[in-house]
Amino acid sequence: MTRAKCYQILQLKPGATEEEIRKQYKRMALKVHPDINPSPKANEEFIQLTRAVEQLLNPEKPGSESRSAQRKSNVPETEAQLKARMEQAKMRFEQQRHQKIKEDTHYYEQLTSGKRWMYFKWVVRISWIFVLALVLDLALPSHFEEDELVSYSSNDHNGILFDDISSVAFKNTGKYFLETRRSYWINSYPEVLIEKTWLLHTPIRVYTSDDFDVNETGVDFHLGAIRWLLIATFCIPIITYFRQRKDLTFVFLYQFSFWGIGILLLYLLFTQNRLGHLLSLGFL
Repeated sequence: MTRAKCYQILQLKPGATEEEIRKQYKRMALKVHPDINPSPKANEEFIQLTRAVEQLLNPEKPGSESRSAQRKSNVPETEAQLKARMEQAKMRFEQQRHQKIKEDTHYYEQLTSGKRWMYFKWVVRISWIFVLALVLDLALPSHFEEDELVSYSSNDHNGILFDDISSVAFKNTGKYFLETRRSYWINSYPEVLIEKTWLLHTPIRVYTSDDFDVNETGVDFHLGAIRWLLIATFCIPIITYFRQRKDLTFVFLYQFSFWGIGILLLYLLFTQNRLGHLLSLGFL
């Protein structure tokens, strides 16, 4: 078998590195191995694949591939020789399979032990806390904080809860996106009441008043607006923790929870004094 034919069998370009050859062999062996591939030609394809790899990784000396050697290679193998070569190929395949299992096990142990696993468990704990806080905020009473209207934007935007929202600035709590009700802000007194949830102090409504009425304006772009999406997201690390399997799904969920959700939790925890609110159970 010529080297060009070997590369063709392995679906590689001539001149591929030894590492590329080995990786491609592992990839193709998982498809054509007789124990996996039900095709009647699986044995022959696997033997050809093994021969191609052997010839590329263990090349003969220059000039040794003479015509007599080529003629010899064209002589059909006996059944015993074919069986021996098949057993050798199976043995090599099993060795590579066990090596892959060993590497996967080592990688899995790295994820589920040491400091990294300790950090991941903290992601799980904080996820639990936020899930409980978001659910309890639906049932617990609200806080009311006094503030003062400073300014409002004349530009409208599309929101999550409302079709038209605009930016409104308050003296103490900063800017919020509120449902566009400029007539309320123009005619009312500057003093306002901001209604917030008990645990996370998430603003949900703003109350303004004039000489006759008290007006209510909804707040957009807050945690409550995407409460159920956040709850579903924070359940991912919890599910991953209890679903410890050595498969690709676990690795993907683990990495997504560790980096993606972990960073999101840190941002939520250390902004708008949420850590203080949670530690004081909403009293501060």
